[in-house]
Amino acid sequence: MFPAVLLHDVGWKMVPEELQLKAFGPGRNDLEINRIHEVEGAKIAGELLQQVGYDPTLVEKITEIILEHDSRHEAISHNDALVKDSDKLWRFSRDAIRVDPLRFRVDPVAHVVWLGHQIDGWFLTPTGKNMALAEQKLRLLELQNALPWTSADDSTAG
Repeated sequence: MFPAVLLHDVGWKMVPEELQLKAFGPGRNDLEINRIHEVEGAKIAGELLQQVGYDPTLVEKITEIILEHDSRHEAISHNDALVKDSDKLWRFSRDAIRVDPLRFRVDPVAHVVWLGHQIDGWFLTPTGKNMALAEQKLRLLELQNALPWTSADDSTAG
């Protein structure tokens, strides 16, 4: 299901950038915008996979996962659980911690703490939960030690 992981968010290209933060993150308040990215993403992914000759049975499974990867909270398959966990796990990455606190206008440490509170509700597999916990601890340590990538003068931030 690697294509589902790679393509699950391609539908964001159909949502104007100024509307995207209404659809996800701590201040989300418009779940219909989030649905647009899922529906459009499933269409785009299906078209791309068909163009490259991907197995039609797999295309159907992949687009079914993408179609509700955020809005459906329970997994319809093990592969769906893996895609959902992968999607959420990115939020714990060093790159996400460079970007998300800036775009959500929150303190990085507070954001990483908030992420930690989401783990039990977000992750569907024990491996996903364990990876998120490990990444959260690592990000807190990095922020507390004020590694260079967390400084305000980091030109790669944002």
